[in-house]
Amino acid sequence: MGMRMFCHSAICLCSLAAVLGCCLGEVAVQITVGMEDLTKIGTDERILIGDVNISEPLSALSARTHRVDPLNSFKKYKGGYNITNTHYWSSTIYTGRYGYIIGAIWIIGGLVYASILLITRTRFVNKESKHKKRFPFSDKYCVWPILIGIILAFLAMVPSGIVLGGSAKFCSRAKTIKNTIMETSEEAAQTIYNVTGAVEAMGRITEFYGGFKGSSYLNSTSQKLIKNASNIQRKAETSMLSLNKGIKILEAVTITSVVLNIVAVLAVLALRHPRLYKIFYLFIILCWLFTFLFWIYFGLYFFLYKFSGDSCVALAEYMLSPRNSNLSSIMPCSEQLSANAMLHDIRAGIHNTIDQVNKKISAAKSLPIPDLEFVCNPFSESPDYSYEPKNCSSNTIKIGDIPQILKKYTCMANDRGVCRGGEFISASDFIKVQVYTSSMQNILDGYPGIERLANCQLVKDASKILLKECKQLKNYAYLTWAGSVVLSIFMVFFVPMLIVEAHQQHKRHTSHWSVVKPQPGLEGSQMDMTEMASIEV
Repeated sequence: MGMRMFCHSAICLCSLAAVLGCCLGEVAVQITVGMEDLTKIGTDERILIGDVNISEPLSALSARTHRVDPLNSFKKYKGGYNITNTHYWSSTIYTGRYGYIIGAIWIIGGLVYASILLITRTRFVNKESKHKKRFPFSDKYCVWPILIGIILAFLAMVPSGIVLGGSAKFCSRAKTIKNTIMETSEEAAQTIYNVTGAVEAMGRITEFYGGFKGSSYLNSTSQKLIKNASNIQRKAETSMLSLNKGIKILEAVTITSVVLNIVAVLAVLALRHPRLYKIFYLFIILCWLFTFLFWIYFGLYFFLYKFSGDSCVALAEYMLSPRNSNLSSIMPCSEQLSANAMLHDIRAGIHNTIDQVNKKISAAKSLPIPDLEFVCNPFSESPDYSYEPKNCSSNTIKIGDIPQILKKYTCMANDRGVCRGGEFISASDFIKVQVYTSSMQNILDGYPGIERLANCQLVKDASKILLKECKQLKNYAYLTWAGSVVLSIFMVFFVPMLIVEAHQQHKRHTSHWSVVKPQPGLEGSQMDMTEMASIEV
């Protein structure tokens, strides 16, 4: 009857191996494709950057994303790279289906095998108990599964190290990308807030300078800038919060699973004593579950590998033409035309305000203020109002220097409330001028950053860093999913070896207890000694 149970076990394991073999054929194809992609990594990006024709990179990226979409009746998704589209995500996640399917087959097969084994043993337990004599199970039949199991266990350490290293590097690169995006968004938002803060401070005292009509241009665009800054921060924080949480979970789960699997593999190599067979069975179940997880990790990292490749091509496309890129919907400079119009309003407002100040200075030339010079206007005349700070002559001053010149002519009334000679500017007027000119100087100082942001230069610089990190991310994603496949394959052969060994160990254990048939003429003490001797054999 023991041979029948062994045959049942062998049939179940062979059936499972046959099904897995078909799926592993598809995995081998994917590994070959992945190797081809890895050898030409960066080729698409170099083509995109070096080619002036925008239609070619768009078709290249579009062709990459033609994938089966399970949310659309398994039809091909043709919407291109769009991380705001649910169908893009479903089609990309579905690229890891080989890992998901094999993992599902593995866990279902394990449950079916466990059920059959339980039913078989329960059904034949009474019949086996009627046998009066069983012969000891020879140890020579246990040697080959033990040797193969040990070899597979030590071979599994190599892909385990690859998965651990690849996963750690992948998560590290992902964190670098996250930090780059956050720093870029924070820099963009802070640049805007610096300017809008100065505009608001200047707006609070505009009523005292009704003649400075240029400030109305700044006030009208201030709220638009603040809204844009809020949108940038909100998008970045929302996206990065989810990304950061996902990275931490993925890293923790992967490392924990691989480390615990190593511990379980080493444990089953040590727990071969007959008295520890129950713990041995427990670790076999754990190894089975870890194998299921490794197939799932293969699917997840394969999906991340595909997504990284899409992102690399999209970033290269974005550097070539931001407005025509698929990333334009989520990047800060997607509305470059409206940003340029807003920038023109700012330039015009500052230019007109400085002109008004220079008119006031011209009128004040009759006053005894010999060191008061005209203010440098870094913007050209209409209609362009181009920013040209180097065109300022040496005999002009910055608008922020005016308070320092007027300070010695300001009456800061002493205790008696008497102004000294030459102090003809009131303290209240001086404070107004100081706030106004310092605000205007802050706007001028922040203008290059605003221009860099509006012209997409800030995002382009960040995209260069992201593109470099993206290629490394793709490499480590490939390394991790390939390591997961190899580790899973080793475990697929290692776990059945453990099951065969456990089955043989069970047969040997039961045969040792039933090898001696009780004889009527034997004393109880002789029976005990005989049974103990049979166990110690």
